[in-house]
Amino acid sequence: MKKTMKLLSVVLAVLMLISSLSITVSATGDHVAVYNCTVGEEIESFEFRPDADGWYLFYTDCKYDTYVDLLDSDGELIDYSDDNYDGYNFYLKAELQKGETYILEVDAFNGGEEANFDVYVDRTAGAVSAVVTKEPDDVTVVENCEVETMELDGLEVEFTLSDGRKVPWSFDEYGDVDGSVVYCDYGWTDDGEMFACVECDSAYAEQYFVTVETPVERVEYKGPAVEYYLDTEGYFDDYLGYYVYDEKLTEGSMITIYYKDGGVEEFSYYSTDDLVYGYLYSTQYEKPWEAGAENSLILSYLGVETEVPVIVMESPIKNIQITKDPDKTVYEGLYYPVWNGAEITLTLKDGAKQSATVRDYNTGYSMDELGLKYLVDVGDYEVEITFNYDYMEDREYYTLSCCGVTGEYYGFEFVESRQVKEIVPVVYDLDGWDTILDVKYENGEEETFEFDVLINGGSGGEGYSDRFGYTMTDNGIAYFCASAKYDEEGLLTGYDGWFLAYEFDIENILVAPSITGYLGDADENGTVNIKDATTIQKHTAGIITLSGAGAELGDADLNASVNVKDATAIQKWLAGIDTGYDIGGFIEIYLMGD
Repeated sequence: MKKTMKLLSVVLAVLMLISSLSITVSATGDHVAVYNCTVGEEIESFEFRPDADGWYLFYTDCKYDTYVDLLDSDGELIDYSDDNYDGYNFYLKAELQKGETYILEVDAFNGGEEANFDVYVDRTAGAVSAVVTKEPDDVTVVENCEVETMELDGLEVEFTLSDGRKVPWSFDEYGDVDGSVVYCDYGWTDDGEMFACVECDSAYAEQYFVTVETPVERVEYKGPAVEYYLDTEGYFDDYLGYYVYDEKLTEGSMITIYYKDGGVEEFSYYSTDDLVYGYLYSTQYEKPWEAGAENSLILSYLGVETEVPVIVMESPIKNIQITKDPDKTVYEGLYYPVWNGAEITLTLKDGAKQSATVRDYNTGYSMDELGLKYLVDVGDYEVEITFNYDYMEDREYYTLSCCGVTGEYYGFEFVESRQVKEIVPVVYDLDGWDTILDVKYENGEEETFEFDVLINGGSGGEGYSDRFGYTMTDNGIAYFCASAKYDEEGLLTGYDGWFLAYEFDIENILVAPSITGYLGDADENGTVNIKDATTIQKHTAGIITLSGAGAELGDADLNASVNVKDATAIQKWLAGIDTGYDIGGFIEIYLMGD
């Protein structure tokens, strides 16, 4: 799978260890060992004693989201695995010693319900050494922005496995090494020299870079001041140590780059072409912005900065209220409630009021890492409704937010959900418009759901995102999640579905992919770069029309439409800013089978 990302860092979180009965297993069939696990309220663990030094593979191949802790005989954590690189089953390789006792503590995320599955133990080979066989195409970095300008394109490494095999690896293709993921990170020597490090199993190689001065003389910004509402757009980042704010340059703002060699380039902020390393951050390092005009963002390009004026305004809104309850305030658990009929009233600070009754025509949905959001147009403003839970009172409530002002609504009540017995996917449309699920309940009732809204969520497998389908019902907004599943060759075989707290399989309904490529590659040339952002901008402006494949690949934010936000997402990704989308990752777009 090709990845053109600049860096990939590894963060390991140590899980709390839970003791339970250990059971020794023996060889079974083609495996060194097979252990049948049944987990629910508690984990299961078993002992493993290798009969030879070497590398061993522990994994599951089931419908559950499994994870494992590998401990030594003293109970000290050696390693752990949750999701592997192409699914939700754990996949753990470790170098073990003959005769030593190792303990595997195994569990599965299954909503507290009992789950039964097999754990397999196989002998394997691990990478034990690595050497750089081809340096990156560009081994220079710009002073004061080394991380942003480090390029690994063109880097090739040869890994030697424990069985003597030599395995070539290329950053441009970014494949695994005999089933092991290759990780890239960076660091500095004591002398300040920057290097990239490439790791796989116990193999490690370094690539050093040369620091050069910036070619830029100065940067100028021409455009209106950025407007924010007081205390609403920023948050304090404990790691960075200063306040962080969203970018809000006005569309059409101009940026001029003056180079030391006399060259001059001018860009529209939303059409920056070769402006790859531009990024914004706040100058208010130890305090939030204050009302007035004495605030600024810093626009930085290749280590040279210029200030962008910021005006911080007080919110025009005094309060937000529900002045009429929704038509229905009782709904079944595991649903998002229907707000139709609710009257939302905004009281402005000048005494004026603006109201709207929630109906289908003035509402919408959005999805982020916090979940579903309900959006309602109220007069000149948009009110965002989000779910919250009051742990002190043990009840849910909803927050209504607009221009930095919030209101709360506790008026909904819910009844316990019916227990699901079986879910049958009658139709699963990858475009999300016509998915149909038949649901059978434990009480004998049956219900059919037709989902006509789809929103993409976080990563759900190699180059593909989880998909959330929504539909309006009498009990509220019902939603399902589908996550991609792959076989050992990396081919999509189906989906794991989740609906009404019940897990089910979506399989045998897919045909070969009709479109393949890299997310963001709007010009379909096999790579993602600034030209793709420009192509999307031209398409949005009506200058060109993307092909069907170009439109699918160019939908960088995975919201089923191609617009300037996709171009912006690609620009941020090129600048090394995390967008939350797997831009540059390989994707396969499938048609429905019978």
